[in-house]
Amino acid sequence: MSGRSGLIVMDASAAASLVLPSQETRASRTLLDPNSRARFVAPDIFLWETYNLVVRYARTHKTNAAPLVEAVDALDVETWPCLTRPQIAGLMDLGLTENLSLFDAACLALALALDAPLATRDAGLLKASALAGAPYLDLR
Repeated sequence: MSGRSGLIVMDASAAASLVLPSQETRASRTLLDPNSRARFVAPDIFLWETYNLVVRYARTHKTNAAPLVEAVDALDVETWPCLTRPQIAGLMDLGLTENLSLFDAACLALALALDAPLATRDAGLLKASALAGAPYLDLR
């Protein structure tokens, strides 16, 4: 499922469920349907947050991070430009009212702006998406 635009906003937890073996779910496997025309997008902080998950996973599991980084890159997530200082400050209200990190608030704000579903495994972000009226894909 994707919005009218064919876009799906992806957060780091969604990417983790696609590339980290311990995070994979049945729902996440369906997101990579080869027949889908959906394009993945994310706020520009996506790579920082996702690569950080890869580093933590590689350290914990004593494994090589390079194949995991390649798997993240293969998702071909288009990162949208950096927000301005006032835009980031504007996310603080969303973060405070919905009890979200600014990273999660940025994902939700992008999903709302694009009228695109937000793919995530984060329970708090799923709840906030539902309350905000944003479409979402529950990858838990």
